Amino acid sequence: MLRGTCPDDGRCWRDMAFCVWGRWYGGGAHYYVRGYLCGCGADICSDMMAAYVRQEMDDRMEQSCGWIARGMVLGAFMAFPAVHAAVAQSPDGHAGHIVTMQKLDWSMAGQLAIEAVRACAAQGYSVTATVVDTTGHQQAVIKGDSVPLQSLSVSYRKAYTAYSYGLAFNLNTTSELIAAKVTGPANGALNTIPEVLFVPGGVTLRRVSDNSVLGGIGVSGAPGGEKDEACAQAAVQKYRADFR
Repeated sequence: MLRGTCPDDGRCWRDMAFCVWGRWYGGGAHYYVRGYLCGCGADICSDMMAAYVRQEMDDRMEQSCGWIARGMVLGAFMAFPAVHAAVAQSPDGHAGHIVTMQKLDWSMAGQLAIEAVRACAAQGYSVTATVVDTTGHQQAVIKGDSVPLQSLSVSYRKAYTAYSYGLAFNLNTTSELIAAKVTGPANGALNTIPEVLFVPGGVTLRRVSDNSVLGGIGVSGAPGGEKDEACAQAAVQKYRADFR
């Protein structure tokens, strides 16, 4: 159980708790995570139930369980700041019940996705590019003419991972996340969490003025994640001056 103090502006989380439990079934261990997150001032609470992760009973069970829990708490912790980005204040100085958030507009999101697909097409690669906003939802998707269907899902998961874990660890690409070894245990348990994928090709989108996170872009379809990521980086570098 974690508890934070509430400043006067009501822009913090107040309570965060989680537990992990498991049971033996069908020759393997099934782990479950349940979390609770409650914010100050805005009266926003979230009660999450994570999907279970199955793994064979071995010496890494305890380590994996801890990483799964950590990943779920990070997910909860990152979902909340996206909503609490700015809490409206009433005239008497108390927190109100209207929230706003910072994100790119649809036009810029579309331009980023188009430019990433164009950058890869110039090298002969047909790809899909997806931009997510600070809610983690798809904001723009551009699919190349001959890219495989699975690139739609993969590009989204790269974008989401770059956004959410880039925010959590203050890193800028999925490659940096992999290099920093924040991807969980060797058995890939964190990759079983919906929307998460630690593969090169995702780039965190940040505001120019204060480097705050605005979302993420993911690219899939090139012959190698490093090539996907280069196209995403090219798009971000072209338009980042407009991230104001």
